[in-house]
Order: sequence, then C-alpha cells, then structure tokens
Amino acid sequence: MSRAARELQTRGTAHSAARGHPGFVPDGYLAGPGPQTAITAAEPCTAGLRERGPCGYRALDGEAIQVCA
Repeated sequence: MSRAARELQTRGTAHSAARGHPGFVPDGYLAGPGPQTAITAAEPCTAGLRERGPCGYRALDGEAIQVCA
C-alpha cells in the first residue's frame, strides 16, 4: 500500500471517530483531499483494511478504530 493510502486510511479513521461514527468514512470526506483520492481510497480495500459500503467506506481494523476513538 502506498504512503498516501496509509495516510488517508489513518486520517479517515481518526476523522470517523471524531465525527461520532467510528470506523465509517463517508464519501464526502474522501472528496475533500483532491481528485486522486478515489484511487488512493481503493488501496486499503485491496489490502483488506476497509470495505466499500453505501455512501462511504467501513474500516475493518478494529484496533485502529479503538485507538482513534
């Protein structure tokens, strides 16, 4: 996984916890960083760290979610 994808995964998980929905990263958050984000967001899915859901992504790393919460 690229460095950008790891950073997006970490920041997205932290954002989800701060917004009161730990583990769920909405599409709106992913639209903010820039046009390359859609490609970068797919990398954690391929690595098994998150899965696509309706309107966003769900983090599958329970330990990271707990740390961020």
